[in-house]
Amino acid sequence: PYSDGTYVDTGCVYVYYRSGLNWIHQYTIRPSDRHNGDMFGISVSLSSNGTTAVIGAYGDATDGEVHGSAYVFTRNSTTWTQHTKLTSTDLTEHDYFGNAVCISPNGTEILVGAYNKDQGTGAGYVFIKVNDKWLQQSKLVAGDGMPGDWFGYSVSLSTYGTTAILGA
Repeated sequence: PYSDGTYVDTGCVYVYYRSGLNWIHQYTIRPSDRHNGDMFGISVSLSSNGTTAVIGAYGDATDGEVHGSAYVFTRNSTTWTQHTKLTSTDLTEHDYFGNAVCISPNGTEILVGAYNKDQGTGAGYVFIKVNDKWLQQSKLVAGDGMPGDWFGYSVSLSTYGTTAILGA
């Protein structure tokens, strides 16, 4: 943070719930390790029961290199708690991992886009929940991918995580 305690381009996520016809602010989510330029909240996805959220931070840096990350938060009553931080197993600088995120409606699979992976060829990463831990299961790439395709710029998962679509 700056000397006055403020942050720039850190980001946050606002949670609202509906009461009748009104939407009421319930909570503001921030990562535990926020820094300038994280862009936390650039992408968001919520499980269908509203208890698990995945939030992209494509500007997040590790060891001084910008790779990106995705955070998983869980809800208990009206409080959201950071559960874990996801990164890919093959981090390279400026992948922009987390530019797009999606959690399956049942909350057991997560798909994270990294459109700038391999000079903009792009990739998608599938994580599965095993014994309350999120593990990288697969890396998805386009069979005909080329630099500049931006595969993974947008992502979506089906209800049970059996079908993934990634925009390029």
